[in-house]
Amino acid sequence: TVLQADSEPVFTVFRASTTSEVDDDLAQINIEFALTADLMIPPENGTLIVIGNLSSSPTPSGPIALGGPDSALFEAFAVWSQEAGTVTLVAVGGLPRETT
Repeated sequence: TVLQADSEPVFTVFRASTTSEVDDDLAQINIEFALTADLMIPPENGTLIVIGNLSSSPTPSGPIALGGPDSALFEAFAVWSQEAGTVTLVAVGGLPRETT
């Protein structure tokens, strides 16, 4: 995917948290990141953002619904991989400097 930005974007902030760490409890995962520049993604191309090192979850692999103030910047569902400990998001438009 060809990305467009005024300068090369770099992640300056990344936070991940959960509402519960209790086994078999329904939990919400919150992810926040910030870039050094707005990132424009051509509308015909999606850009994958893979968040890793989430290996402690017993949740089986599969799609997970997205929500939150900036969820419209991504496809409606992300893909969770328990084996890899990753969540893959597909960005569908530009990403502003701060995204939650």
